[in-house]
This record gives sequence, C-alpha cells and structure tokens, in this order.
Amino acid sequence: MLDGKYLAPEYKTAFDEWATFTPMVMVGFGVDQLIDSDCHDTQYFSPKEKPWKIGRTLVDCFDIMNRTVYDKSLAPEGKTTLLMSFFSPWNLWEKMSFKSPEY
Repeated sequence: MLDGKYLAPEYKTAFDEWATFTPMVMVGFGVDQLIDSDCHDTQYFSPKEKPWKIGRTLVDCFDIMNRTVYDKSLAPEGKTTLLMSFFSPWNLWEKMSFKSPEY
C-alpha cells in the first residue's frame, strides 16, 4: 500500500530476513459463576509422546488465564472471564474466510 516508503531500515531487515513465529489463537469465555483463584495464569502441558488436539491443531501446551483475578471490571459481579491461548500453524488459517464452513 505504501510501497515501503516509510519503513525504517531495521524493520525492513526484520520483514525480509527474520523467521516468522507460529500464530497464537486466543479464545475468550464468559463463565456464569465466580472462579476464584490465587493464580491468574495456568499452563497445561501434554505428555511429549501424546499431544492433545484442539480442533485440527495438535498442541503440547495451552494457557488459561483468569482475567477476573486481577481486574474485576472484566466481568460482572459473580461472573468470570477466562482467556485460553495456544499456538496453531498458519496453514490451518491462511485460507479461511468468513464464508468457509470452518469459520
């Protein structure tokens, strides 16, 4: 769109030469009860020989964050906001459109 006219040289090098990272999927959930916890972030790891499957993605770990633990404004009183995240390869997402059944 801007043909790189306003791109600093450091960023050009990054875009041209650096490897990309695996995309992260983040899904938010509203829970109709209070989930009280001392920890706002918990990671779960699968056994190396048997990764879990979330949708079409094989994962060896995922993260669940209880956002309400440190910010009560993120959910009404007595409710909880959870955020789950995991890495998922780009090839599962790159051709998805609003019209595709997967969406």
